[in-house]
Amino acid sequence: MQARLRRPGAVILAVALALAALLILFATVDREEMEAILRESQEPYLTLYSLLAGCGPMRPGEALGLDIRAIYPDFRTLDIVQKAKRGELQDYMKTKNADSKHGRVVDLSVALATLLREFVGARRSGLVFCKHDGSQLMQRDILKYSLHPILKKLALEQGGLNIFRRFRITTMETAEVPQALQHTWSGHARTHVSEVYKKLLKQREWRLGWAERAGMGFSLPERKNPRNAQLAQLIEFRNVG
Repeated sequence: MQARLRRPGAVILAVALALAALLILFATVDREEMEAILRESQEPYLTLYSLLAGCGPMRPGEALGLDIRAIYPDFRTLDIVQKAKRGELQDYMKTKNADSKHGRVVDLSVALATLLREFVGARRSGLVFCKHDGSQLMQRDILKYSLHPILKKLALEQGGLNIFRRFRITTMETAEVPQALQHTWSGHARTHVSEVYKKLLKQREWRLGWAERAGMGFSLPERKNPRNAQLAQLIEFRNVG
């Protein structure tokens, strides 16, 4: 009898937890909130968040699995060929279209490409975002040591790294980026693409033009000497383990 009386309370708790999880899953931010998050962010998180919110959109695992060798010489195009997941690098994507072998590339605006170039510095290989020993950066550490404390400080709704992806999708829609190009950048399965767009999607200059026209959707905060970015990254990871 006593167990039965407790059951409604357990159901309510389960529902509350499920709703909280949904709120985190679908949390999003606007331009003002995005810029506030970036102002509070230190490297390597500033560049990571800017990349997730300012191009693609890329999935968090794709950004964390990005190898420097997958970046074009001018830093304006990225080949998406692997993703980082639970300490492993996987050379397959979430969907069959989310792979550069199927035409998946992500193009960057000039401002974002400049930020990425400065962050990478003189490195020529290895993960773009990594610990001081070159190992994979874990999403749970990013949330624990950076994003969640920042969201709490700014009194913003708690969310995961997908808040940046949703922000980017909204930016592309607002900029009226062609749907075919949105699907190419996002890695979503395409239903029907006209022959005209099939040819245009293969033209890098056309894609770069749209990347510049759409922009990032936010302004980057004023930064200190960008040459110190890698030093700050190493110090950060030594402090948090």
